[in-house]
Formats: sequence, C-alpha cells, structure tokens
Amino acid sequence: FAARAAERFSHAAEALDRALRIFSSLGDRAGAAFTLTQRGHLHRALGEVAAAIDCFHESADLRAAIPDQRGSAMSLTGIALTEAVRGNVTTARSLAREAAQMLDRSGDRPGLSGALNNVAAIEIIGGRYGPAVQTVERLLALRAVPDLHRSVGWNHLLLAQLRERTGDRVGAEAALRAATAVFGRIGELRGLAAVENADAA
Repeated sequence: FAARAAERFSHAAEALDRALRIFSSLGDRAGAAFTLTQRGHLHRALGEVAAAIDCFHESADLRAAIPDQRGSAMSLTGIALTEAVRGNVTTARSLAREAAQMLDRSGDRPGLSGALNNVAAIEIIGGRYGPAVQTVERLLALRAVPDLHRSVGWNHLLLAQLRERTGDRVGAEAALRAATAVFGRIGELRGLAAVENADAA
C-alpha cells in the first residue's frame, strides 16, 4: 500500500508478487484474492487496463469460490473503476451499482459505504454531478462509520463541491459547515485547509 501510494510502482509490484506466491503456496484463497485485487489497482494506476481487468476477474473467481460476498463486490468495483478510466462509463456505472446492491442486500453497511464512494466517483468521471450528489447523500445517511472519522469530513467536503457544481449554493454551504465541524473536532488540519480553499473558490 505504502509503495503504491508513494508511486513506487516497481516496489509495489514486487511486494504483491511475493505476497501472491506465499498465499498460493499456503492455499489461502482469501489472501490470494485480496492480493490480486491490489495488483489490479496497481495495473489500473499504470494505465494497464487489460491486465487490471484480468486481475479483478481472477480475484472475483476466487472470492466466489470461498464464498466472500464483500470481496466479490470489491473485485466487481475494481472492474467498474477500470472501465470508467477506459471511458466505458455506462458499463462502469452498471457494475458499480451491482456491487453496491450486493452489499446492500447482505446488510453490510461499511462495505456498502465503500461501494457507494466508488459509484459517486464513476458518476463524477461521467460528468453526472446530480446523481453523484444523491449517491454521496445516501452514503452519509448510512452513518456506516463514526461521525468523528475523517472520511466523514471528506465526504461532506465532496458533497459541498458537487452541490456547488449543480447550483445548490445553500446546500454547498451547509456541507462545508458539516465538513468544518468534523475536521475541527478531530484536529484534521489538512481537511480544514481544504475547506478554506473550497470556501475561497
């Protein structure tokens, strides 16, 4: 994770290859599936779309055999994000919504929260800010993570930016106040700075 986040992609690839060999030698399908998903995200970051989709499909097959519903949804979401980057936004939207529905049916609220984040990202890539607003509002209404978690603040900030794009200035200001409240309570300075920048814009 650290290597990928720092864009040390060759180090990330080597670490993932080692992990996959270890999990495979142990017969650990869950570990192998997780590693394949991360390898898929690495390929996606590098623009290697076909390789990314292959990894996500292989991961999905392993997770279906376990079975692991949240993991299967994560693999499906990986395919969706890759299709979005590829420009196939309609396909991506359909896959991401399918993943969200899987998690919703199972009552997995934290998993659904993550899936809805990705649905919103795909709507944004497709320039559909109204549906993105609705998705982030639904995500926040789930309250799948504690109110004082930094991700809640960032989601409020995202909602503010999306509402601004749709012309809802009053709603945008309300979301900015909510983001400020979360970031202020937990001392998230980077978040507070982002709010100030958004307010100034």
